[in-house]
Amino acid sequence: MAKGIAFFDFDGTITTTDSYFQFLLFCFGWKGVIGNALKILPILFSYAFKFCDNETAKQSITSTFFKGMSEKKFDGLCQNFVNTRLDSIVRPNAIEKIKWHQAQGHKVYIVSASFTKYLKYFAQKYNVEVIATELEVSDGKITGWFASRNCWGPEKIERINEAVPDLDTYDETYGYGDSKGDKIGMLAIVTHPEYRVF
Repeated sequence: MAKGIAFFDFDGTITTTDSYFQFLLFCFGWKGVIGNALKILPILFSYAFKFCDNETAKQSITSTFFKGMSEKKFDGLCQNFVNTRLDSIVRPNAIEKIKWHQAQGHKVYIVSASFTKYLKYFAQKYNVEVIATELEVSDGKITGWFASRNCWGPEKIERINEAVPDLDTYDETYGYGDSKGDKIGMLAIVTHPEYRVF
């Protein structure tokens, strides 16, 4: 059997929509999301008109919503979100493809700009590995800052190479993505790039 490995983007590939926005709604409801969004309207407008990048906007959003929250509370929200809400936006055919790879004996990774803290529960459920954006924690509280670069685009290549330094030893490498960031990122380094197949 050929030695294989597969990398799946999460938002828009495994899911039908952006999971981070759904996570914010789960944690704060529409009223809370709108109230916090009003605090950072300049950043949101700048991102919408491409005056600031994805990482800057996401950093600002994360800080506004979660800075000062205890890690224990945040972790509980993450687990509850995965257990009660996340499956409603997951594509069944993407899960089928993950299971197909596992049946072939392939290693499977989720590579995502979303946060490791909630993706780890999804990963445990489906027995896959996670490479994602890390949140900084200090004195048991979310600082609002990232502990790693936002795992998007070329950063996905860097993170994959760190996690799988022997990538060139695999006979078959697969990548599944849905965005420009995936095209210039992990889909560029695999032998079987699949774009928006789900």
